[in-house]
Amino acid sequence: RPSKKKMKSIAIIGLILACIILIIQNVRADFSGHLWKKYRVSLIKMLEPRFKQQIKGTNIHHTIFSVLTSPEEARWTTSKKDLQNYFASHPVRWDSKFSFVSRTAGYKTPELYKKAILACKKPAAFLAFKKAKVDHFNGQISYPWQEVGQTLNSFLVRARSGKAPKIHFTVQERKGSMSINSPWGRSTTPLKHAGPFIAKLTPSLVKRIYGKKDDDEELTQENVEADSQWLFRRRRRRPPPRPTVIHIKSEKFKMDFRAQGLTGIQVRPGAWFDVNFIRQNKRCMAPYIAPHKALSLIPKVAWVAYKPHIKLTLSKTEWTKVQTYWKNPKTIGMTIGGSLFRHRNYRKFIKSDKDVWGALSEEQQAFYNDESLEDQHNDDVSFHVETREKTLNDEDEVTFAVEEAAAEDEEELRDSASFNQRTVTRVIHDDEELVHQNTQSESLWFRRGKRGYADNEIKNQLSLQTDSQWLFRRRRRRRRRPPPPPKKIYEKVYTVHFKSNSPFPEIIGVTSQKVQHI
Repeated sequence: RPSKKKMKSIAIIGLILACIILIIQNVRADFSGHLWKKYRVSLIKMLEPRFKQQIKGTNIHHTIFSVLTSPEEARWTTSKKDLQNYFASHPVRWDSKFSFVSRTAGYKTPELYKKAILACKKPAAFLAFKKAKVDHFNGQISYPWQEVGQTLNSFLVRARSGKAPKIHFTVQERKGSMSINSPWGRSTTPLKHAGPFIAKLTPSLVKRIYGKKDDDEELTQENVEADSQWLFRRRRRRPPPRPTVIHIKSEKFKMDFRAQGLTGIQVRPGAWFDVNFIRQNKRCMAPYIAPHKALSLIPKVAWVAYKPHIKLTLSKTEWTKVQTYWKNPKTIGMTIGGSLFRHRNYRKFIKSDKDVWGALSEEQQAFYNDESLEDQHNDDVSFHVETREKTLNDEDEVTFAVEEAAAEDEEELRDSASFNQRTVTRVIHDDEELVHQNTQSESLWFRRGKRGYADNEIKNQLSLQTDSQWLFRRRRRRRRRPPPPPKKIYEKVYTVHFKSNSPFPEIIGVTSQKVQHI
């Protein structure tokens, strides 16, 4: 048996390894968390002025804004079924993120409203709810919701004709704020645990979302025995699949988001939802409509974008990972922030899986069955490597200036040394030439026999002439060199372009209204 000291050391090593793993996971989560926070701030800055301008009669302080963090779950076409049975079926959680699956476990909005009526013991209100007009889809009851003002269909007509307002914003790892002084920024807690900012979509994940219902949705508070059975059954089941995460670590990350159109579609529940009854019975309905309760929020505005186009700037390692994941034969799509981009395998997969295909609306099924629209069944993704002049930050500029100054000093020392060497060489050469010319002059004077000129005068004239030539020549050679042209630094920039071809809009955020302030 191992000794106590050995067991103790093994336990300490295991604890240290567990701490290291937790630290690494938290660091990775922080990178995605920072990007999600900056993404949310960018959306609030862009959408809050539009809300005040477009939605009249609603106090912005009585609303909250939630970012869509699971685009693989979102579906809302112009179909009435998608609006009533999917988008508005569950009440919204009091959170910074909007999730479709299991938003409120066990109940849908009409069921919670019915329970709130029964809690108030108002038979007349209950009978009015039971007699309200309902719709039927595939033999199931659907409680109506209505689009107010601009409809989703009218927005699509404008967007396809190029008349809808376009949008553009940027999310960077190096720049950008993670908080904002806004009613939407203060109404909820900071965006946490939103999942990966960039992830690969796999068939197993889509089957869990679009296939059979999750056990959470089947839970009811009345059946305790069913709860215990579900708990034991869940322990035996395999954990749900998770998306393949692409961790962003470099400061080079940049996301440019563009869309051909953006608007807010205002929705409200039908006649089954009596606003006057809620206003008159807020006290007895408080267990349901008070802040952070099950029915405290209902969707008010769905912010939809048409044909988003995202340009990612990544490091070489991240760029290679994205390219590898996209070329994987098991990949059917990729999520970036609140946007989903479909691989060419996406259509083949949804048509081959009966549960997923049956969960789609009739409009979506007709779209994917139309072979003439093949170019719209998947999205365009392209990878680029460009060589650009590097934009220097403050640290790079200081380093570059120091290196340039050192190079200039070294060049001056080199020029000074070479100049001194040339000067000494010229002086020696000129002295030798002067002695040679004087010797020739003396021999010429004696040879001609001219006695009238003094020897000193001839020497002085020849010396002055030689000195003047040397001075002028020295001035011409000492001209300073022109300064060298500024150096340019180039770097390789790795980018990925994701361009949507889908004719359906994409939900990027939801504004919900507080029920107690209706």
